[in-house]
Amino acid sequence: MPTKHIDKEAWKIIEELTVKATILLNTPVKDSEILKAVIAKGLSVIDDDDLKNIKDRGIK
Repeated sequence: MPTKHIDKEAWKIIEELTVKATILLNTPVKDSEILKAVIAKGLSVIDDDDLKNIKDRGIK
């Protein structure tokens, strides 16, 4: 998997989701699994307008 920088705020959310998933599933969940799920979900809903507004939202 390619290595990319993830900002601290986004990583904190991934960590929180990892804890939540671990509690909900009552079994350990890897943060990499959560990251993959979040990316997959985002890819399934992102549209052209989102792409056009990337710079406006401060996303680089």
